[in-house]
Amino acid sequence: KMLTSNFVLPGDVISNELGYLRGHGTYIEISNDNNPQLIASVVGDIERIDKLISVKSVKSRYTGEVGDLLIGRIVSVEAKRWKVDINSHKDAILQLSSVNLPGGAQRIRTYEDQL
Repeated sequence: KMLTSNFVLPGDVISNELGYLRGHGTYIEISNDNNPQLIASVVGDIERIDKLISVKSVKSRYTGEVGDLLIGRIVSVEAKRWKVDINSHKDAILQLSSVNLPGGAQRIRTYEDQL
């Protein structure tokens, strides 16, 4: 059975049906009758993408996972790295050696990079 409301609180059972994938803001717990239940771990709105169910928190900071695509704001440029604000608990670090320019081009660091 699937929860009909889109807004959940921590501990609310979202679904006790098999076949759904656990996304951000959820966890799976085995019920008393040995059936898996998908449960909300944060306050927020349920998001469904095919069989993937996530809970988008009402107000939170980003917690990254491998493979996530990010958009951020460069907050400082240092000798060999950039600090990027990604609205997370900490700033992300982008090593300048990890930046690939189109066509495999390389560029020389200039004075403007240090500003």
